[in-house]
Amino acid sequence: MGKDRQTFEMPHRITYYEESANQRPTLRTYLNLGILASENQSSTMGVGQEAMLPRHLGWVVTSYSG
Repeated sequence: MGKDRQTFEMPHRITYYEESANQRPTLRTYLNLGILASENQSSTMGVGQEAMLPRHLGWVVTSYSG
């Protein structure tokens, strides 16, 4: 992304129902939070569902590098 790279942050406190029996976030929790953060970031950037649906467009994640 170059020098103008921006970081999107979304604080979230893990609740008891998002944990496994050993009090660690579950894989499902990580996936749900990733999707939620992606939706919020897209909306913040003006390319969320509100902008995409009228154009019959959407986002598909094809790869991830973290």
